[in-house]
Amino acid sequence: MKTYKKYIILASIALLFVQCSNDFLDTLPKSDLSTQSYFRSATDAENALVGCYSEVMSSQTLWSLTIILDVTSDNNYAGGDNPGNFKFDNFNRNPLISDINSCWSGLYGTINRCNNVIKYVPDISDSKLDLNNRREVILGEATFLRAFAYFNLVRIWGPVPLTITPTETVEPATINLPRASVDEVYAQIIADLEYCANVLPKADVPTQRGGRATQGAVYALLAQVYATKNPVDWNKVKQYCDEVIASDIYQLLPDYDQLFDGDHNNNSESIFEIQYEQPSVTTWVYQIWCPPSLTGDTWRKFNTPSVDLINAFRAEGDSIRLHSSILWEEIGQYWVDPVYGTMVPFVNKWRHPGGWASDDHFYVIRLSETILLRSEARNELNDISGALDDLQLVRDRVDLPAKDLVTKEEVSEAILLERRLELAFELYRWYDLLRAGKAITTMQNLGYDAVDPRDLLNPIPQDERNRNPNLTQNPGY
Repeated sequence: MKTYKKYIILASIALLFVQCSNDFLDTLPKSDLSTQSYFRSATDAENALVGCYSEVMSSQTLWSLTIILDVTSDNNYAGGDNPGNFKFDNFNRNPLISDINSCWSGLYGTINRCNNVIKYVPDISDSKLDLNNRREVILGEATFLRAFAYFNLVRIWGPVPLTITPTETVEPATINLPRASVDEVYAQIIADLEYCANVLPKADVPTQRGGRATQGAVYALLAQVYATKNPVDWNKVKQYCDEVIASDIYQLLPDYDQLFDGDHNNNSESIFEIQYEQPSVTTWVYQIWCPPSLTGDTWRKFNTPSVDLINAFRAEGDSIRLHSSILWEEIGQYWVDPVYGTMVPFVNKWRHPGGWASDDHFYVIRLSETILLRSEARNELNDISGALDDLQLVRDRVDLPAKDLVTKEEVSEAILLERRLELAFELYRWYDLLRAGKAITTMQNLGYDAVDPRDLLNPIPQDERNRNPNLTQNPGY
């Protein structure tokens, strides 16, 4: 069986076709002929699919997501010295911030690459694509990645332009799309994922499937989608969580720290995991988080864990996840942190920065998140006992006692906290606060008085609005 690792070395070839810049429109082929002529063989199809994955995993997109999501939340301070990052930290965002534009461009770059695969692969005349249903699997993987990109877009910006075909012209009437409604975007996400569920294989060998979209990843993402879209469908959430958990394909690792030690990539808990591999596909993101002892440099680092998060770990008696997630280091000889002084906490879930070329993987979905989401669904469906059972499955691994809870409200708060501690720095916290309707009150209670309803969505990048007069701005920006 070919694995993702074998395909990933072809990324540089695929990028010749789908090279992405910071301008969404510049990522698009200029003629149908040039694009169609690329798709001639099974190898071309595989390379183009690797191009889709390579954009999902790009360092710039990952970095921008961590600023937009984690620094905005109560889990991280901006750290570093980037003025744009402080604007997220202080709820003073504006449409000109580069990370807003980079994130938008990266997500739409992924979508355009996927749209090309979805359009042209069906017409390739190569018998290799008909072996073991490979053509359908390629289409399913590209469709999954498109759905994942739109899921991030709609949660970050609300209504966004919706396109499911490649843009192959520079004609304004074609490329200057208005924003589709949130309901329309979610309808497309669900349609895409329902298609994927019928064509993608199960992750029968998780160590070989961690980096590829599989049926398990589809079900896990569908559960998240139904937990997020309005109105929430808790029966659907539970249904899709059950599909993942009951499959027996995935199991929690016995030791929480193994998730992040660099020796257990694509493990039994991993449902979908961003693959970085030496020497060709690496990331620089961790270099700007890790402490000087690991990076070998002395400048002030970014995404500093917050006092409130550290206190939440300690109040829960959660020493295992605290020390797996956060590392303290004395840095007084280099700089003085405005919050912590000279003994500073650093993000510790990625420990091998590699001098701007790390091959530490990044989890997108893992089993513990799905278990906690099913706990949430059971609680909302008035199965408090079942919700507590799921909650305890996750707590048992880190030696935390069972909670004595009675009401639905108590269980809901406990699940929200558990997700925070279990998934810290994995890009869930801000989305969870939004889902729970607690983003504004949580941040206001921490002294962020300026936060208000406009902050639930990000501003549409001004560069995109300059190019596309049909793009309206979110309220308050």
